[in-house]
Amino acid sequence: MRWNFRGIPFSNPLDCETACLAIFGAMFCSHCRHLAGMGNLVERYHIMLMQPEIKQRFTTIEHDIEQAAITCQADKQLPQKLRDCVTQWKQHAAKAKPAFESQDNKKMKVALDDLEEIAQRAEIALHDVAGDDSKIRGFVEHAHSELSDLQRKLH
Repeated sequence: MRWNFRGIPFSNPLDCETACLAIFGAMFCSHCRHLAGMGNLVERYHIMLMQPEIKQRFTTIEHDIEQAAITCQADKQLPQKLRDCVTQWKQHAAKAKPAFESQDNKKMKVALDDLEEIAQRAEIALHDVAGDDSKIRGFVEHAHSELSDLQRKLH
């Protein structure tokens, strides 16, 4: 997909810094962090440019959470605390989907914060897992890592 904004072509939606520099001049700092009252406008353009990446990453996060839930259902030996966390995480991810499909940065941030908090509890619950169940550990840690990275980019 080719992007063109105000006659400025670019093919990578992650090249938002270049686009924002051309659009807003010096009204922003690195990665569209805002300055001087232009924050909301710059933030909206930043989200618009990142939308394909956000959707792709949320799909990956959803998949990891779903796989963690399937693993928890199949393995009754996993601690109940972990199983409860993953169930709650799956429910919250389903509720968060519309926020990630929108371009509303505030809704996405709230959803990310909620999912990130549950991810932290799930990782803590992993400490109670006897042995090295790398399957559940991999799904939880990967989803948590993706959430944390996306959270840093949007906050």
